[in-house]
Amino acid sequence: MNQQDAINKIQEFQNIFSSSNRVVLAPKQMMAIGVGLLLVPIIEVTTQYWTFGYEVSEAIASWLPAMKGLFYGLVFWGIGRIFPDPMREKAHPIIKKAFGLEYPMVAAILAVALGLSLVGSGELVYPLVFLLLGVFYNLLGRFSNSTVTAVSWLYILASPFYMYLLDFKIDRLWMYFMIFQGLTCLAIGFSSIKQRKTDAH
Repeated sequence: MNQQDAINKIQEFQNIFSSSNRVVLAPKQMMAIGVGLLLVPIIEVTTQYWTFGYEVSEAIASWLPAMKGLFYGLVFWGIGRIFPDPMREKAHPIIKKAFGLEYPMVAAILAVALGLSLVGSGELVYPLVFLLLGVFYNLLGRFSNSTVTAVSWLYILASPFYMYLLDFKIDRLWMYFMIFQGLTCLAIGFSSIKQRKTDAH
């Protein structure tokens, strides 16, 4: 490879990675997820945690968390299908491969949830989800924008803070953190749209 070929190859990689901030996160998806997260507490309260005010047997109650997980999982999977990101589809294969971390992240979250539930520590699932998402967003933030990085650090700090608050037995604590998560997803979505507009000019 001569010097000019080497320069061209370096330029190609620079162009690939400079475009990564437009495909790492899908703005519409993030905003839809944010709205979805904000609606979860409303759904839970209005349905009185899915019991609609009726007394349910222990057998049914034991299955409610799994049913909720399946329902909300399908809803958020559907959001991803309803709001596809055309820019991501056009992304360079190297970028797609480098940032194809969604499935391992989802698998890690499910593994944590299952493991903690089996040992009777289900209340720790959500704070550890914040920790995992914080690390994940910190990686993505290095290739996208400063808002994603800021949110990642907020999540990392929220994890031990959530664990600390568990000792105070605060009613519906998870709802406050879900509202917080929904708002941060909206912030990421808005900042990503702004970033794309800036890059377009």
